[in-house]
Amino acid sequence: MSKGERRTIGALSIILAVIAGVLGFLVQPLFGAIAFFAVYIGIFCVVYERSDRSPGQGAAVALLMLIGIVACAALEMYFWIENM
Repeated sequence: MSKGERRTIGALSIILAVIAGVLGFLVQPLFGAIAFFAVYIGIFCVVYERSDRSPGQGAAVALLMLIGIVACAALEMYFWIENM
């Protein structure tokens, strides 16, 4: 996979992640952030798997983004329980 293809897929993944985030935001604001990160991580992992780049570097970035998802999910649950 060439550098240009990775950039193109990266740009499209951000657009798809933003669309998923906006649709999730309509349900619950923090759910939008969770949907954004989930879609972006999925596409990010596919691109790294298909390219000849270091899988360790891709896994590290995906892990950091996954930690972000967990933090957003915990915050959303906190607000949800607080409003009960």
